[in-house]
Amino acid sequence: MEKSKLIILDRMYLEEIVIYLEEKGGEVLFDESHDIKQLLLTIGITSDLKGFIYINDAILCIIENNVEEIGKVYHFVATKHHVSTSSVERSIRYAIDSSEEKGNGNLKRRIFNDSYDIYGNKLSNSKYLFTLANYLAY
Repeated sequence: MEKSKLIILDRMYLEEIVIYLEEKGGEVLFDESHDIKQLLLTIGITSDLKGFIYINDAILCIIENNVEEIGKVYHFVATKHHVSTSSVERSIRYAIDSSEEKGNGNLKRRIFNDSYDIYGNKLSNSKYLFTLANYLAY
């Protein structure tokens, strides 16, 4: 299956599947990193960009460590990949900008709808990352 055709299940439907499997005695394992990567591919961020990996790591940092400051997120990712925080910031912005016309538009609208201002200005990196983390966490 092509990466661009990956489908993200509605969370309520996914919860129903989990409940069903647990009732039948099955073990349910989730890989947060895999879920994040699927979401990024679906919204048009391609895996060939450095920003793809940086966004994945940033979202994991936000979810797992409850980080609320973008500077700390950039520092975490930069340290992990042995690059500068400005390099992380630029790569993430490039990945976000390059996904503008790609990916599942309906899903993007559902995730980011209230996040765009009335003039349609782009989201800041931090707003984008925290919105995705919030979407994935709930």
